[in-house]
Amino acid sequence: MEQEEIRRLELKFGRKLSEGEAAEIANVDIIADEDDQLYAEADKVWSTLAIGDLMRKNQ
Repeated sequence: MEQEEIRRLELKFGRKLSEGEAAEIANVDIIADEDDQLYAEADKVWSTLAIGDLMRKNQ
């Protein structure tokens, strides 16, 4: 398993993973792809809102 893929999974799960754990996680559907995409889109929206809020506060 690629180190980049392991690092992405570690960030997602908030802890270090062994190569075996990462491979097992990668081969199990923990969340539906559609839901994963929904959460990714929500993160983008919240980031944009947070930046806008910070900019308004600094004016």
